[in-house]
Amino acid sequence: MMKKFLGASLVFAFTVVLATPFAREIHDRRVVAQHLSGVHDERDRAALDSWTGSARTFIDSLYDRCVRTNGGPVAACDRYRSPID
Repeated sequence: MMKKFLGASLVFAFTVVLATPFAREIHDRRVVAQHLSGVHDERDRAALDSWTGSARTFIDSLYDRCVRTNGGPVAACDRYRSPID
């Protein structure tokens, strides 16, 4: 009985460890999409949907693009700062 309980506990713990990065990425993508809902256009929304990297790298790329476009960090780029801690 104790072996079954320990085995089930190990399987559960292993499943949680494997699922955590996927759940974190899903959460981060939702946070980024909500943060940018009033900021980005259809093109950026489609880019987020097809982005193969993480949500953090997507928001960082938008911020970097804004900085390059404006010739340096300006107040207009603050809307692209990452909401993910």
